[in-house]
Amino acid sequence: MKLFLKNFFVATLLIFIFISCEDDPASIGDDLLKDDGVQFIVLNSTEEAFPQKFISNFVDSEDTTFNLGTSQNLLVGKENNLTVSTLMRFSNFIPDSVKDAINDNTITINKAYVEILPKFFLGDTNAFFDFTITEITSNWTSSEFTAEDLPSIGRGSDQIATEKIITDSLISFVLDLDLVDKWLKLGAGDSSFVNEGILLEPVNGTERIIGFKSNSLLNNSDDISALYVDFQIDGEEQDTIRLNSLNDVHVVESSRNLEDADGNIYLQGGIPLRADFFMDLTQIPEHIAINEATIEFFIDTTKDVYSSDPTDTLSMFIYSDSTSRELFSRSRIAVTRSTEGETRYSGNFQAALDLFLNTDQQDNQGFKITLGDDARLVNRVALRSSSFVDINKRPRLIIKYSKLN
Repeated sequence: MKLFLKNFFVATLLIFIFISCEDDPASIGDDLLKDDGVQFIVLNSTEEAFPQKFISNFVDSEDTTFNLGTSQNLLVGKENNLTVSTLMRFSNFIPDSVKDAINDNTITINKAYVEILPKFFLGDTNAFFDFTITEITSNWTSSEFTAEDLPSIGRGSDQIATEKIITDSLISFVLDLDLVDKWLKLGAGDSSFVNEGILLEPVNGTERIIGFKSNSLLNNSDDISALYVDFQIDGEEQDTIRLNSLNDVHVVESSRNLEDADGNIYLQGGIPLRADFFMDLTQIPEHIAINEATIEFFIDTTKDVYSSDPTDTLSMFIYSDSTSRELFSRSRIAVTRSTEGETRYSGNFQAALDLFLNTDQQDNQGFKITLGDDARLVNRVALRSSSFVDINKRPRLIIKYSKLN
């Protein structure tokens, strides 16, 4: 019966479009629909007072859907409630000729320096920014390291870097030659040495965050941070090898003081701060053909915090079990920021309604909402909550449907 109704309404709609090419399309189309006993109706969840609930939540360590180790970006700095640090381990893969020279003790290292290419900024670009560079002495992996691990990480000397230069297009510093010499000897096969990399941490007074590219395969290798080593073999002409960052991850520490006392729900990357959303859909009539369904979230633009790389999309995921927080497979709904005034995010909600209303696969247990880039950036978005004083700014579902009289 459902399939018959859907086909009936598709055929009716096609006839309507054809006839509407005449001189007075609106009146002719209306007459046709009346004669055929079909109504087009708009349902507004605000006007119909659909019950809803919208709450912020922090991701815990058990959530496998979030991993900064897979991020395309690295960050360092401070801004508002955030402190961001980066761990970076450079490659040990060196040319055979350099390996031989190290083992024969015929190599002279003249200089070793790191270059980082900033790609985006959060906060006032004129604000103070600086960071320390410390040797890491304990083992870590980018896929498992979190902010909770940072206090216990093994630290060596913090006097391993000099000649630091910080600009909007280049960050560079010279590394201690003894430290780099150990890394190169490890690369040449001497397992008595280890390479755990370096830790970049913002100093007190820093008021902005700088972002740069990680060693992700999605990035251009020329954009990845690298260690350059200037050397000579047997006193011959100086040469240089480039050793890209091999393992890297940034971690975000937060005061977690964001509250919804102002009627907002906050989403923020890096921490990350996400949200759960539920809307009761039981008031949607049965035996209708849904032509269009749009979900809308309104923005408090005075509380947004964006980097030079803004967040254009939110992601909604359908819960298959809201208690265990399991997600329905292939359920992502993209909710994009409006280009007209940028006061809302909106997205196509029809697939979710089809799943809930027209199949037996899944009942409505709500949604998880995240920034579309919350592992890549630390932007913050403020959305009006389900209890916001102006009911017309609360989350809203608009459904356009057809039904028989």
